[in-house]
Amino acid sequence: MANDAVATELSEYGQKYEVRDKMKGPAGKGAVLVAVWIVLRSEDFPRFVTAFPGARS
Repeated sequence: MANDAVATELSEYGQKYEVRDKMKGPAGKGAVLVAVWIVLRSEDFPRFVTAFPGARS
């Protein structure tokens, strides 16, 4: 993914970030993939949380 991380939710556990990027499948159809990361309060590096499809492009 080449896009910047955008800060979203700040919780008691840490700061969550989302990275969105367009992907194209083998049939040529496009979709947006959303990857969620968190930097825990006691740490200074991101951890992967989940990924899911966003809106079609």
